[in-house]
Amino acid sequence: QEIAKALAIDSDIVCQVIGQLLSAGLIDYLITQIVAPGRFKEQDQSADAGYIQLQSKITPELSATTWIAGVNDGGVAILTNRRLALIEISGENRVATQLYGLLLASGVTQTKMASASRRDRARIGNQDMCAGLLTISDVGSNFQHTLEEKARELALFPSKDKSVADEIPEVFLKIFIGNGHEALIAQSMSEDEIHLIVAAPDGPSIDVGPLVIPGKSACSRCVTLARSDQHQLSREIDLYKSTHTELEIPVSVAHHVAAQIASEILRYVDTKKSALISTRIRTNYLDVCNPQHIRFARHPLCGCSWR
Repeated sequence: QEIAKALAIDSDIVCQVIGQLLSAGLIDYLITQIVAPGRFKEQDQSADAGYIQLQSKITPELSATTWIAGVNDGGVAILTNRRLALIEISGENRVATQLYGLLLASGVTQTKMASASRRDRARIGNQDMCAGLLTISDVGSNFQHTLEEKARELALFPSKDKSVADEIPEVFLKIFIGNGHEALIAQSMSEDEIHLIVAAPDGPSIDVGPLVIPGKSACSRCVTLARSDQHQLSREIDLYKSTHTELEIPVSVAHHVAAQIASEILRYVDTKKSALISTRIRTNYLDVCNPQHIRFARHPLCGCSWR
């Protein structure tokens, strides 16, 4: 009535417009409180400097989550629920390091770097520098310990949140980046663990995907069998790549690919949807604005199709 009176129009028209906006998901009508662990006993955190800082930090993230279909609280609930996702990254290149920081800063507080992911490179080296998470002053430091220290600064939400630690993760996802993870991928398949595969660089390109949902989407072996059907030398090429040292990824490409992966992981955590399910995205170093999407079906000769 107030709107109709202020605009001097019929209230029925106002109701009709509001109904159309609601059906299009353009009106937020619920208020969801930001859940942040209190550092003190009091319930009112409105005067807490840390809480005020958190409100400021989450505003850019809400500018994306508010547009997710079905959201009617500005995206606060979805952003808060990212703390309940557990992500484990296995990899030792720049993409793995940048991805770790991006996920933490986006609210996925329980992002971990697998302890065995740097078996041969426990110390930070010069090639780890990527104009981002690690700096020249970190060279020579223990990789795992340094990342754990930086996690406290990077995390969108407080990393020492006991309320989250006691919760069962709503999403548990493993990310395997580069070569040498075949046994872990097979273990994830046998234990029905959702996982994302990022291949080692192949010339001036890198493949991201597929995101594997065991028993429901194409797995790594489906991809291998499909490539073998199309290219007779694919197995020899894969064998050669697995026995040779991976080349590090250019800085700009590492940032681009890490952001691409982080965006799809966040999309899956938020909506349980992803463009990487049964799909590989190939990014050419020299043409990053035109990635190639390669779809894979579950291969009839792969054991995952019998699940």
